[in-house]
Amino acid sequence: MLYDRPNGRLYYAIASGTTTSWDDLPVRHLSTDSWLVAPGLELLDHWFGGWCELPDDDTLTDVDALRAALRHPYVTAALEAM
Repeated sequence: MLYDRPNGRLYYAIASGTTTSWDDLPVRHLSTDSWLVAPGLELLDHWFGGWCELPDDDTLTDVDALRAALRHPYVTAALEAM
């Protein structure tokens, strides 16, 4: 997971092809040809953000758990308050 503090965004690495049925969730998918500029491991600070967990084949975010978390009432309430 990558935290982009200046823009208030979290980026999760999920397996390719698992983004179906996300239309009702507050997410934006990066396409196959998108670029994400990420900091090196040494850069993690309070202003910039940085890597919370590095993606690799063993640490991709569980798609079902992420989808369930995004449907949680706390997320819905926070979005409505914006």
